[in-house]
Amino acid sequence: MLDEQFFGNSKFHSYLNENFVAIHAYKKHPQAGEDLYKMLGDKFGITNTPTVIIMNADMTEFDRLVGFDDGTADEYKTKIIDAYTASDNYLNLLKKYENGSDNLDLMLNLAYKLRYYRKFEMRIKMLEKIIAAPKSKTKMVPFGRNGAELSATEYAKKEIKQTRNLMQRYEDRR
Repeated sequence: MLDEQFFGNSKFHSYLNENFVAIHAYKKHPQAGEDLYKMLGDKFGITNTPTVIIMNADMTEFDRLVGFDDGTADEYKTKIIDAYTASDNYLNLLKKYENGSDNLDLMLNLAYKLRYYRKFEMRIKMLEKIIAAPKSKTKMVPFGRNGAELSATEYAKKEIKQTRNLMQRYEDRR
C-alpha cells in the first residue's frame, strides 16, 4: 500500500532518493526472503509494519512512521521532514528524558512513541514514573479512536499491561 500510495509516486520517489537511503524489507522479498525482514526487525526493534525509520548516515534514529497513511504524497513527505527535524521527535524526546527531565508531557509523548520499539523495560519504567507523577491523576490524555480520555495514571496502567503482553509475545517467538 505504501508503495502504491507514496513510493510509486515519481515526485515523491525522486525526493526520497535525493535526500534519503530507502531500504525496503518485505516478508516475502523475492531475493532476501524472510532473513532480511527478520534481521531488520530485530536490529531496529520493529513491532508493526509498515515502519519507515528516519535516521542519518551513522544510523542514529530520529523517529519512525508506523502504519498506513491515507494522505497525499506531499503530506507524507512533510511527515518525513517533521520526523527528522521536529523538537518532539523520538531522538529529541529521548535526549531530554535521559538528561533527567521528569516532565509529565514529555514522558507521555515518549511512552507513546516507544509503543513501536522493542524497548519494553524502558517503556514500563517510564509508565511507572508517569503513574508516580503528582499530576498524573488529573492530567487527561486521549485514548482510543472515539475521542475518549483517561487520566495519565489510568492510561499508564493500561499501557503497562499491554506492554507486558507484547513483551511476552516476543519472548515466546524466540
